[in-house]
Amino acid sequence: MKHKSALILSTAIAIFSLQSYAADNLCDVNIEKIDEALLTAGQNLGGGATNNLKQTKKEAMEAKKAGDIDKCVGLTQRALVGAENTSMGAGGGNK
Repeated sequence: MKHKSALILSTAIAIFSLQSYAADNLCDVNIEKIDEALLTAGQNLGGGATNNLKQTKKEAMEAKKAGDIDKCVGLTQRALVGAENTSMGAGGGNK
């Protein structure tokens, strides 16, 4: 019984570690996507959208540094969706 409990506990720890790593990785990937959007889609984004992406990147990096990966992922996901919608509205998307 002790071995079974230890196995269950170690499995749970491994799963949570993988989830934490995945979220941390998603935060980094999203920050890179924001950088790419600022470089490549800058001409399709208005000044307000560009400033929003820059501010979001700053806040996301601060959240990551503070260990709040969920906040980093949330901020970056919303900013990327907003930037995509903005560039589509400017003729950047296929409809």
